[in-house]
Amino acid sequence: MGDEFDNGGYFFSFTYTNSNGFSEHGSGKGSTFYQWGYPDDVDELNPYVTTPVLTGEDGLRLLDFSPSFELYGKITVGEFTLKSRASYMAQDYLWETIYGVKSLDVVMKHFLTEIEHNKILSENSTLTTKVNVHCMLYERGVPKTFKDPDVTADLETMTEIGVGAETIYNTTIADTHHIIAGLKVSDIRIGPSLRHEYFIGDGSTTKNDDYPWGYKYFIVVDPDYDNTYGMYLEDNFKATKDLSIVGGLSYEYNDLREKGGQTMPRAAVIYQLTDSLTVKYSYNTGYQRPPAQKKFSKHFGYVKKSEKIFEHDFQLSYNNDRFRASATGFRYKISDYFTWYDEGYDPVTNEKLAVGHFNKGEARSHGVELDARYNLTKSFSFYGNYTYADTKINDDYVIGEPHHFYNLGFDWNISKDFSLNLNVNGWYDMYHGKDTNNRDLFWDGTTEQIVDLCLLKQNIKDRFDLTVYADNLLDNKVHVGMTGWPGYTYLQGFSAGMKVTVEF
Repeated sequence: MGDEFDNGGYFFSFTYTNSNGFSEHGSGKGSTFYQWGYPDDVDELNPYVTTPVLTGEDGLRLLDFSPSFELYGKITVGEFTLKSRASYMAQDYLWETIYGVKSLDVVMKHFLTEIEHNKILSENSTLTTKVNVHCMLYERGVPKTFKDPDVTADLETMTEIGVGAETIYNTTIADTHHIIAGLKVSDIRIGPSLRHEYFIGDGSTTKNDDYPWGYKYFIVVDPDYDNTYGMYLEDNFKATKDLSIVGGLSYEYNDLREKGGQTMPRAAVIYQLTDSLTVKYSYNTGYQRPPAQKKFSKHFGYVKKSEKIFEHDFQLSYNNDRFRASATGFRYKISDYFTWYDEGYDPVTNEKLAVGHFNKGEARSHGVELDARYNLTKSFSFYGNYTYADTKINDDYVIGEPHHFYNLGFDWNISKDFSLNLNVNGWYDMYHGKDTNNRDLFWDGTTEQIVDLCLLKQNIKDRFDLTVYADNLLDNKVHVGMTGWPGYTYLQGFSAGMKVTVEF
């Protein structure tokens, strides 16, 4: 709900989520399950585990939400805006390959408050200042570990609290240079991150020293302060009526996760060929510092460097009153890629590695995206999108990443306040691991389509909006590749529902 007044306004929203697959007092059964490529294939990481044939409701879904909520508010008075968000999200999703004991519970609690001041300095210049504070708590319950048949239950907790500030200056010079400059700083206290362990075996097996009888907890990540300082400058230069050149440079310094600074340039050239046809080239760089858990964890933290990102994009676009289309080619590389690695040998250096997070070589991807929308009439339009992407990490296939994606549909504004949308999206040609004979497994994707239908009626009694939807109308069993295991699960089957929105 919200409203406006003479020098500002306000807006508040509350969102509640609960998926049927894991209802508060439900059985924990879903319509999807985890499965190897072939019945009786052996789990290569747990070789004593074979794949039983699953039917119907035998397995858990990939992801469902237990009761969760988000509360958001925004108030503007004059030059000041206050925003605040509080959320509690509870998830239940697949973890182990051993049927019957394979769900994992996660709870994330987050709070953020930010105050923003917008000052008009002159006709062509503004100054925006933001100050924020946030806190976050993450809890994860793991019912079983990889050390089977020793059965353990773990509870992991991660915390952080911090403050940040940013100031942004915008100005236009002689109608040809639009300049953005900014400074930012953040001070975050991370940790301590804890791991609580419970041995829940029946005493019939020999226990690993890491998991003694009973209960213990220890600090996985020691508490510390993570300070970041940054600055950036960008100029959008209108060289001619048809040619624009964009150049930018940013710098960030961090004193904990990777001590030192990183410089990141970016550039773009945009040329208007005709009134309807535009060509654009852009070059972007970036980096991602290692999260504290991936670098400092006493169990699994072996990441030493930041990821470095380099991307090239080339786009040709066409736009007139009834038809819009674009073709975009892209190529990017991520150096010192973060990834989870199971115990074994690094494929690049042949170094013996333990289980954990590592910088593991390079990730590369290239491809093309085609996008179009055609307005048949003022009230009816077709749209479509197709993407081809070839992605590899150290020249190996990526599990669960299709080569081809597509999205097709139409929008029909039946009347001023009544509309209908039909959408079909899907993929084909996805790698999902190797079988026990070291064969690469692919799905061609001939039945990997999701057909969704949505009806929207607005302004009922000038206050209510009603949405009626049906997802996966054909009830297709669409595969989802598991990133950590050579298996798959399914997206949810057919579902229908309604949503009522009330404006106060």
